[in-house]
Amino acid sequence: MYHYADEDVSLFVPLIVGGEYVTPDVGTASYRVRGNAGTLISGPTPITTDANTTAVTITVPGAANAITKAVENRFVVLDFQVGGAPHRIERNYKLTAWAPVTASFAEVRAKLGVTEFELPDQDIDLLSSYLFIKDELGTVFTDALTDGSTSSLIANDLVAIRTALAALPSLQLRVMQSEKSDVVQMSRPTKIDYPALHRHLTDLYAAGVSKLTSVAETTLTLFTVATRSPDPFTGA
Repeated sequence: MYHYADEDVSLFVPLIVGGEYVTPDVGTASYRVRGNAGTLISGPTPITTDANTTAVTITVPGAANAITKAVENRFVVLDFQVGGAPHRIERNYKLTAWAPVTASFAEVRAKLGVTEFELPDQDIDLLSSYLFIKDELGTVFTDALTDGSTSSLIANDLVAIRTALAALPSLQLRVMQSEKSDVVQMSRPTKIDYPALHRHLTDLYAAGVSKLTSVAETTLTLFTVATRSPDPFTGA
């Protein structure tokens, strides 16, 4: 999971050992924060617990989340004892600079024709898509995101499309599971044609890239740069 650099990051950590919740011995819980290459950044920092503690919230301060690379990792190592026996739980997260992206989880789901139950927010990785496109297109992309023109709409749409493409490999199983679920009863007028959906999104992505990278293109390029694929939901 991504977080923004220089900001506090809070992690909720259930204390589970062998599949069971446990209460740590008082005075034994502490955590360390390690950086991108495992270098110790801070700690051990004591954590206050009591006889009822079965979970802790660890807040890593923004000072420990400063970065010098495009993406950095942080490893949070929680140590404690239960009945004198040592235990360790590890969590990790990614850090990146602030991303001026307005593409939303809902937009990604709309491009795939799925519900929030089938593809929840926490399983949608917009920031990875942003970083990959930034590497591929450079300032053409980053300038478009913030220029306040229709190029900003196209750049954000690229993020949503690439994220939708990244979700496709696991989407069919997700949809099958949700359609059989007792929690949500739903039906679609037609089954999703996954190969056609992939082609459709790929065409849209290529069109958006062409628009941003070609100064000679008109605003209609987004719709004309590639041969239109059949709609994956209606077949039209």
